[in-house]
Amino acid sequence: MEEVNGSGRGSFIWGRSVHNTRIERLWYNVTQGFGKKWKVFFLDLEANHGLNPTRPGHIWLLHHLFLASVNRDAQDWAEAWNSHQLTVRRQRERSPRDLFLFGMLREGPRGISAFLTAEEDVEDINEYGIDWEVNQEPEIVAHLLENNPEERAGGAGDDPFASASTPANLSEVLCDPPNCPFTPMQLELLDQHLSTSVDLFSRNMNIRRSVWVRALDIARGIQQGEIV
Repeated sequence: MEEVNGSGRGSFIWGRSVHNTRIERLWYNVTQGFGKKWKVFFLDLEANHGLNPTRPGHIWLLHHLFLASVNRDAQDWAEAWNSHQLTVRRQRERSPRDLFLFGMLREGPRGISAFLTAEEDVEDINEYGIDWEVNQEPEIVAHLLENNPEERAGGAGDDPFASASTPANLSEVLCDPPNCPFTPMQLELLDQHLSTSVDLFSRNMNIRRSVWVRALDIARGIQQGEIV
C-alpha cells in the first residue's frame, strides 16, 4: 500500500495492534469460531497421542490428514461471517457481503490502484485507527496479549533509526510445506489402509483423533517394512 500510495499518509496501519482493533476483534472471532478447537486438538495429540512437532514426518502427516479439514473449517467460518448482520454506527444492519456489494454499486469497483480520494485530516497519526471502546473489552485485550506478547512491553523496538510510520519488527511466519517421506506406492498404501479402518470424512474431533493414532501406526509399519 505504501509503495503505491506513498508513505506517511496512513494508507497502511503500522505499529502496535491496538491501532487496528477491528482486525484484532476479527482474529478473536476466528479463534473462538474454529481456531481454538484445532489448537486444543493438536496440543492433545502432542501430549497424549505421539505427535512430535520437531519431526518433519509428523508435520507432513498432520498436513496430509488435516490441512484440507482446517481449510474447510476456515471457508465455512468465512461464509457464515460474510452472511451475518453487523451493527454499523448510524447505519442499518448489514452483512459484510452486503457492505462490499452495495459499496461497489455506490462507489464503483475499487482496488489498490483505484482513484485516490483526498486525504483526510488526521490530527495524530499515531492514534489513527484506534477504537478506544474495543480496547476496553477484556477478552479482546487478552487475546491480543496472548498472541502478541511484545505488546506487554509497550511494543517498543530495538531499531533507533526506524521511522515512526513503520513497525520496529515485522512479523513473519515461514510455512514451507514438509516433504513427503513416502514413495508414491507407499503413500497409496497408507491411504488404502486408512480408508478401510477409520472414517476420514468425519468432522468429529474424537474420530479425527483416532484417525491420527491409526495413521501414525500405519506410517510406522510402512517405514519399518511391516506393512507392504
